[in-house]
Amino acid sequence: MTPWTLLLTYWRVPAWRNGLVAALFGLFLAYAGWSAALAPAQAELAAARANLAALSGERAALDQRRDLAARYRTLAAEEARLTARLNAGTDRSELVRRFTELSAASGTRIIHGANTLGRERGGLTPVLQDLTVEGSYAEVRQFLAGIDRLATLTVPVSVDMVANAEGTLVRAKLRFMTLSQGEG
Repeated sequence: MTPWTLLLTYWRVPAWRNGLVAALFGLFLAYAGWSAALAPAQAELAAARANLAALSGERAALDQRRDLAARYRTLAAEEARLTARLNAGTDRSELVRRFTELSAASGTRIIHGANTLGRERGGLTPVLQDLTVEGSYAEVRQFLAGIDRLATLTVPVSVDMVANAEGTLVRAKLRFMTLSQGEG
């Protein structure tokens, strides 16, 4: 006998048939009751997930604001530093003194130096400095690194370096521009 024929044989017996129908109906009622009991929990779970998504979005927005605020503070500090350097003034004799001190500190010698006052543009006055500095490669490098530590806003415009045949002495022709607000 196949399983289907066996099932049909039992289906003809009313007690088995009614029991099977009752068992299936009981399973349906249990499933319906279980679904009804879980419905509030599922709704609460969906609400919690939506709340979590909203809070995650708010946290991401707060993190972005914090990062922007940190970036703003960094930029504001840099602006204050540049403004202080622009306000340091460009008295030409003072610039000569600063470059002489920088040369002495780096171990280089200034062979030639000249500066010219440029025309004011946009509220900024440029002073161009032409220097020829001589020393070892490390000393010239130290001299160039010290430019950023000057109190003024001095930027390199051009650098032309030549070494002697042995490579022990470097001669650098340098051009810098120092900017300041107002007249120099």
